[in-house]
Amino acid sequence: MIDVAISEAKDEIYVIPGTSGVFLDEKIGPGHDEGRYIRETVELSVYAEKQGATGIVVLPLGLVPSENFADKVYDFYKKVNDAVGIPIVIYQPPGVKPPHAMTPSLLHRLAGLERVIGMKYSTSDMQSFGLLCDATKDQEFTMISGHEGAFLPSLVLGAGAVIGGGCNTHPELIRAIFDAFMKLDLETARRRQFEVSRLLGVRLRAPDPYAEKAVNPAKLYLMNKGVGIKPYQRPVPPEAGKLDIDALQRAAQDMEREIDEAVAPYRTLRPAR
Repeated sequence: MIDVAISEAKDEIYVIPGTSGVFLDEKIGPGHDEGRYIRETVELSVYAEKQGATGIVVLPLGLVPSENFADKVYDFYKKVNDAVGIPIVIYQPPGVKPPHAMTPSLLHRLAGLERVIGMKYSTSDMQSFGLLCDATKDQEFTMISGHEGAFLPSLVLGAGAVIGGGCNTHPELIRAIFDAFMKLDLETARRRQFEVSRLLGVRLRAPDPYAEKAVNPAKLYLMNKGVGIKPYQRPVPPEAGKLDIDALQRAAQDMEREIDEAVAPYRTLRPAR
């Protein structure tokens, strides 16, 4: 996947692959090969750099909780930091439980590593997000919102970017929040944030109850725009029978129309310099 992404990007866009080792959430504990996870992470990170990746994203979720766990996490990132010469981004996905949840004190330590330059945190909890922003406010470090529905409040707290699902289908509108914020036009930024939040509720309203489980709406949208991908996300359960493709396509067209109408005013905007 790294090879394909870098080849297709042709130096026109950033490629920042995830390079964590293999782990299964339900098996993090006794019997989990933590050493292998660390070796795989370092190996894949080095490989990504050699192939031309702009940076890498690394998760600590394959580390086994233990006493002095924060020190273990720090040592893990230091190994990766010392093995590569490209930027490293920490990622905390939704639903992470202690002790894997990032703390302000640990993040401050990690931000002191030369190549650890940012963290994507997928949350709408602005209290915890703000505490992490505050922990790194005096460092060369960027907090990245992982929830586009909370992008504007994240910017107020100190975030510098967003990586959300809507960036696949309507990045212009999400970018427009940032541009208005940087111009201190908070009323415009607020209106655009409400529109982004509304689009989070746009779903594939297909009559088949299994369609949403089988099809990724964003992928279907992009496929209809000419992107050469398959829209299927996971297998349909046997009891579902055959999907009604015609009904699914009609629902996809309705969803596409709703997104396009919302984004149309922003697709002619130029990014602020």
